[in-house]
Amino acid sequence: MKFQKEKKAAIVQYILEKVSQGESSLTKTVSDTFDINQNTVHSYVNELVENKVIRRVKRGQYELVSREYEYHLRRSKGDLDTDTAAYRQYLLPLLADYAQSVRDIWSYAFSEMFNNAMDHSQAENVLIRISQNHMSTTVYLMDDGVGIFEKIKAYFGFEDLDEAISELFKGKLTTDAKNHSGEGIYICGGGYDINVASVDGIGIGCFYGDVPLDFRMCYIMMELRVNEGTGIGSRQGKQSVHMEHFTVLVKGSGSKLSGVGTNYPSGGKLTFAEGTFEANMNGQDVILMGTLAGQTQVVMKSCKAKLHGEGNEVLAMGALDGNGTVSLVEVSTNITINSAKPVAFGTPEGVFESVGPYPTIHINE
Repeated sequence: MKFQKEKKAAIVQYILEKVSQGESSLTKTVSDTFDINQNTVHSYVNELVENKVIRRVKRGQYELVSREYEYHLRRSKGDLDTDTAAYRQYLLPLLADYAQSVRDIWSYAFSEMFNNAMDHSQAENVLIRISQNHMSTTVYLMDDGVGIFEKIKAYFGFEDLDEAISELFKGKLTTDAKNHSGEGIYICGGGYDINVASVDGIGIGCFYGDVPLDFRMCYIMMELRVNEGTGIGSRQGKQSVHMEHFTVLVKGSGSKLSGVGTNYPSGGKLTFAEGTFEANMNGQDVILMGTLAGQTQVVMKSCKAKLHGEGNEVLAMGALDGNGTVSLVEVSTNITINSAKPVAFGTPEGVFESVGPYPTIHINE
């Protein structure tokens, strides 16, 4: 059976996604998902094998074919004089088939990583290792310089590494104030499995302040088992969080919990574009996306959101008190709340607007 190019491309993309996930019943899964003949799936799989995009591991199971590249750079040879030369010579040629927006992200991410070795770690040697398959490109940078905590400890005269780590998590810390603000955490690409168990805990972010968090092309799984905790954000401050092309799964249990945002009176802006966010939180006071009070803005575009909260007081999006704003544009949202004081979208003083499908909401059902 022949399909239009668009449908075939969608099927092939799904095949590659399932291969990357280690699907053990590839043909049946693809056949059931698209309601097509298994012989058609076989023909697409065989085509990918012939083109060396995937290879067979065992009956019914395949893996992506990766190409590996490795480069050794030395300061003594001038290899560490500029970050742009290394990017253009080693990584950019491998990104020719990527969209310009993706190349821009890679340019920024590579420069940030390379600059750490070039300017901060005092490294003499840097190893660049690149692994690329049809679904992803992974870059490893390794150097022989001092680590970030040792550098901070020595620069500020801290007594031990614990003090250096503690100061770093407050945000806005830099050893090169002339060239760097020390005001942001930017994550481009990669997968992260984060488990936090403590009295007060944060998965990604800072305890105080308003350090901006920027995530692009990321997969994050997180579990919080805390008294008071935040998955992504800060305990206090006008937290700014931006996510683009992402999948975030947050599970939490405790007293005061926030999936993304802050769990104390504050504000900030949370923006999400082209991704999937799932939160499953169980506690006394639960904020799935937003903050306890203030003027928090939640903006989602072309996303899928699945939010489940249980507790005495539960908020899905916005600010529990104050005048938060929630704006959804072409977002598929499913919300389930079991609570004595359930709030779906902020307070009566707040603003809720939706363009596209209206959220599906289940309260105490």
